[in-house]
Amino acid sequence: MKRLAHYLERYLAGPALITEAPSQKLRGIVVIPCYDEPDWATTLDSLLSAQPVLEVDHEILLVVNASQTSPQAVMKHQKATLREAHAYASQRLDASRRIHVIPSLDLAPKHAGVGWARKIGMDEGLRRLALANALDCGYLICLDADCTVREDYFRAIHDHFQQDIKTPGCSLHFEHVLADAPSQKHRLAAAAYECHLRYYVEALRFAGFPHAYHTIGSAMAVRPEAYMKQGGMNRRKAGEDFYFLNKIMLLGNFSECLSTVVYPSPRASQRVPFGTGQAVLKNMQQSQITTYAWNSFLEIKATLAYLQQQNPLNLLKGRDSHHIGYSEAFQAYLDSGDQWHALGRCGKDARNVSTYHRNLFAWFDGFQCMKYLHFLRDHGYPDTPLKEALVSLRKAIRPSTPFGTLQTELLWLQKRQQTPWLSRCLDPPKTLTQKNG
Repeated sequence: MKRLAHYLERYLAGPALITEAPSQKLRGIVVIPCYDEPDWATTLDSLLSAQPVLEVDHEILLVVNASQTSPQAVMKHQKATLREAHAYASQRLDASRRIHVIPSLDLAPKHAGVGWARKIGMDEGLRRLALANALDCGYLICLDADCTVREDYFRAIHDHFQQDIKTPGCSLHFEHVLADAPSQKHRLAAAAYECHLRYYVEALRFAGFPHAYHTIGSAMAVRPEAYMKQGGMNRRKAGEDFYFLNKIMLLGNFSECLSTVVYPSPRASQRVPFGTGQAVLKNMQQSQITTYAWNSFLEIKATLAYLQQQNPLNLLKGRDSHHIGYSEAFQAYLDSGDQWHALGRCGKDARNVSTYHRNLFAWFDGFQCMKYLHFLRDHGYPDTPLKEALVSLRKAIRPSTPFGTLQTELLWLQKRQQTPWLSRCLDPPKTLTQKNG
């Protein structure tokens, strides 16, 4: 309860938004940001059609949000959504899956966006679980208002947290609904985007990176304890899911819930700077779709292997330690951001190899890895055609099978990533909890 009090005092988004007392059987909260969404009711229909969990209740929090400076047409749509969503909730009184509509139409422009909307809902969900005395056995689930879910959604997530008692959070298996794309061009663009996402994760796993998990905002769930420990959800306008899960992964034992499926929409959109909608739109406008070069992952693989073999004391020698055999690319990266001192700290407090490795991957986390990948892209490893990258990936991990079409490669990657990845994140030092960004 001390951690709850600390979180409520330091990080909470605002006062309580739901006055109704929760069920004492409440265990899961589904948080859904809703901004200018035409099909939110389809998402709610899907959740209510999913199988309930015996003797367990869930709540669905629909956060209808807008900025104080949102366009007039958007604000009109959001107000209509509020009216319709309240009516929807009042007509569907399922005690095991209560729907609460949260109006948030006056968010300050500086932070208004999906991150803040998620935070509002997740903070309220945290309160609800606390009132139900479920902080130690509950979970917060993130979904988007353009998604549907498989009928085993609630059961799979509940069982996952029941069975994996050490996991602080998980990513869920997802598959974009390509059949909903209005044209073949749109369908190929959406398939290419999902191939890019799966290629990125698969290539990082091949490289030996321990935090190689999907970070999709509509397909993730966390324990309340982990949520509080890492400062809750951030207020980023986009990419909030990546930064949030990166912090959760630092706690160790991050996992995947692969026994259900989230189905995001493949629609094109310009509402956020990046993400599915923007990527699909960009792919539709390009004559050739590209992704990170395969050779950049080979560079990361060699760098990580070498770093893990190092004597931690060598790291303390810093830039002047010319005998250390870093690649020219990695040395240039360390120089560019004055990272030598940060790398040296990984070895400073390492009492043994295990501690050194934990320190290393607490520094070289998902964010640092992404920065290095972008550095490589700008310094000799330019983006490559997606098909070329997928061919290289397949040759590396399944050389006996020829490359097919983009759609068949996507099916192969979906199937491959719906089986558990045996490598788990390393447990970090206890001092590595981070402040909210």
